[in-house]
Amino acid sequence: MMALLWIALFGQEPGAQKGPILLELFTSQGCSSCPSADRFLAQVQQANPSEVVLLSFHVDYWNYLGWPDPYAQKAFSERQKHYTITLSSQAYTPQVVIDGAMEGVGSDRTFVEMALEKARKHPPARLAIQSDGQHSGRFKLTRHSDQHAWAALLYRERENAVPRGENRGKTLTHRNVVAWLKPVYSSEVEIPKDLDWQAGDLLVVWESREAYGPVTA
Repeated sequence: MMALLWIALFGQEPGAQKGPILLELFTSQGCSSCPSADRFLAQVQQANPSEVVLLSFHVDYWNYLGWPDPYAQKAFSERQKHYTITLSSQAYTPQVVIDGAMEGVGSDRTFVEMALEKARKHPPARLAIQSDGQHSGRFKLTRHSDQHAWAALLYRERENAVPRGENRGKTLTHRNVVAWLKPVYSSEVEIPKDLDWQAGDLLVVWESREAYGPVTA
């Protein structure tokens, strides 16, 4: 089982009793087919705010095309590589992994709708989280088990112009951009102070039986 929590920084935790479905999108500003997936999955998130959480992981392997994606991290490319093993798939963009168990093209509406319907049958539990009340970026968790756990800071929305590469001349808007990802080994999470996070950005924490494996109910 995966337990997942999402909370708006300095805001209130959503009131749903069940945990949301996790959509991990592997994308890049250097990929011409990615903006359509970015927009589509952002719409899915907006249409299902209490049921779906989108995590946009920007990979770094398209940076050689002339535009270094400002949100790309090698660790995110490595995360995608692990999924190629556990899901017997290939690494490509735009790729979406749903609840760690299903993968497909991020702009494929038919696949995403089918995968969401399947995931709804086995919703994850919820984690409890509490801020220290000091706006310090420190949070306490109530863990369900000693399973693998991850914490991610998401920039709610960021926009920038792309002067080079396959998307040159475009201004791209991204939602739920993963800025920081860390395994969690205790009941506490602390967001680094040097990150450019703002009120309204999101902290997402989840547990799974395997670090990169499919989620079981």
